[in-house]
Amino acid sequence: MLERRGSINGFNSVLLTDPEFRKVVILLTNTDTGDLELIGDKLYRELQ
Repeated sequence: MLERRGSINGFNSVLLTDPEFRKVVILLTNTDTGDLELIGDKLYRELQ
């Protein structure tokens, strides 16, 4: 899995993909209270 996670001023994002870009999860939020790491990992596993 390739990943890019980031946050700034209360905005958070997650990009998860396989090396061939066949499976992609993109999460964007305007709050810093959500656990995007947990949510993103669970969603990505569901694609498998």
